[in-house]
Amino acid sequence: MHPALAGRRGRVLILGGGDGLALREVLRHADVRTVVVVEADQALTALARTDPALAALTADAYRDGRVRSVHAEPLAWLRTDPAPDAGYDVILSDLPAPRGREGRTGHTEEFLGLAARRLAPGGRIAVRGGAPGGPLWAVEAGLRADGLRTVAYQGTRPAVPACPGEPAEGAAFVLAGRQTPALGLARDAPPPRSLTTGALRESAARLAARRPLRLPAPYRLLG
Repeated sequence: MHPALAGRRGRVLILGGGDGLALREVLRHADVRTVVVVEADQALTALARTDPALAALTADAYRDGRVRSVHAEPLAWLRTDPAPDAGYDVILSDLPAPRGREGRTGHTEEFLGLAARRLAPGGRIAVRGGAPGGPLWAVEAGLRADGLRTVAYQGTRPAVPACPGEPAEGAAFVLAGRQTPALGLARDAPPPRSLTTGALRESAARLAARRPLRLPAPYRLLG
């Protein structure tokens, strides 16, 4: 989520992320005014609030007065919740990357389009794209279908072991906006321990070299 936060970030929307870890990182920025977290699993957010170990890990993020937690399936919420007049400066989709035909709902053209239409002017959206050799390009195609400009990146070098369930070469993400977003990190917050602007841009160059000349069709709910 850090590249998406390198810019204006007064209003933030997190889709998924009920464990509070992405929320913790967002709240490190003092100029964040409001954060809406939309999570389907009410038990997960309750655990993040009450379990001492998890609450400590998230720095009690859910107790921050800037946070509003919504218990709803993210796609259903996007379909029915009125978009704020000002829009969101940052939208973070913290949903698992697609694996085969599973987990595609949160990466379909409809989902990404509904999220993108909630962006404020100059806003940015970051989406977990999965494996560069797998669903990444279909996710990027879904964002581009709504007129967004995109850049794909990785948060770790390929040699770094991936998290359980992630592709061995490291998870890939897509940052998008109405204008081509510049990869970078905010200078006014504690930097991530293992991520630099240089490494981000190197990963973007590697992925750009692997991008198909013609992107695959985006995922669709009825596809």
